[in-house]
Amino acid sequence: MPSHSDNKYTINSKILDLQSRVLALETANKELKLWLLGELQTRINDSQNVIQGAQESDFRELKASVKNGVDGRNGVDGATGPQGAQGVPGDVTYITPVEVEAQVQALRLKLAKWQAAVQFAYEQNYGTKHRGLKVAIDSILKTIENQAK
Repeated sequence: MPSHSDNKYTINSKILDLQSRVLALETANKELKLWLLGELQTRINDSQNVIQGAQESDFRELKASVKNGVDGRNGVDGATGPQGAQGVPGDVTYITPVEVEAQVQALRLKLAKWQAAVQFAYEQNYGTKHRGLKVAIDSILKTIENQAK
């Protein structure tokens, strides 16, 4: 039972008070979001300026070194150095054309068997007298064919 002090007027005033607090929090939240967005944008722009300045500085140094005729690298173009150590056996797998052909033939045979099995299933389904079952089996066979492609 509500106490004597809790009448409809005090409850309404509490509701109004809570609504005004929520409104104040929503307003403060919007202001905080705007401030945070501004701060983030400022930091992003500062970072971009620092990166761009560094790139321009590097470009100026490179341009100056080219202009001043800084010596290039030592060595002869196109020369080969000493051969390195031999790698571990089996690093590279080489499949001979004969092996490739044998695998292709095996896969073709497997595909032909699979196609024959699907065709046989279609032919068996053709003799099915129940129309609904025939449609269901056709649908399943078509799904199997589509998934195999």
